[in-house]
Amino acid sequence: MNGTVNDEVFKKGDIGYIEKNTNVYQKDSIWQSHAIQWIAQHPVKYVSYVPIKMARLWWGDNYMDLPLNNLATSNTSLYSKLELCKRAFRIVGFSLFYYITFFLMLIGLWKLRKKLWGYWGVFILPIILACGMHCILYGGMRYHYSYVPIMILYATIGLMSFKDKKLLFLTKKEF
Repeated sequence: MNGTVNDEVFKKGDIGYIEKNTNVYQKDSIWQSHAIQWIAQHPVKYVSYVPIKMARLWWGDNYMDLPLNNLATSNTSLYSKLELCKRAFRIVGFSLFYYITFFLMLIGLWKLRKKLWGYWGVFILPIILACGMHCILYGGMRYHYSYVPIMILYATIGLMSFKDKKLLFLTKKEF
């Protein structure tokens, strides 16, 4: 469940296999009906995937490494030669600026917590709606890129909160 393609489900006898020759639109319709049928049969399991989907959506910013990570068990991949600790360091290293921005965004949201029901909350609505959408649909980490400008807005407010601590002097205006 790391966001990479696994075509094992499309082999004969598996759920994704479609026997007759169909175009992509017909296949999409068939797979959609299979998915709705599975959700109707397993509603608790479907809802139990929501935390996993949210974690995948917001966890990191190393989408480019996912295929390498998925192939870590094969002998030909780059990651098969790296230890688990080195792999984790590589993933965190590529996501470092994202993590800093995310942490500053959380600080900014905390600073504005009483004002989020007013004007400042309008900007967070797309993120809330996106989280709701990804709870229902697929939540891969590449889909958070369109919300990064909103994250930067709140991260800037979080960064500005450090001026009170004399770590950063940018302005005298209070939020």
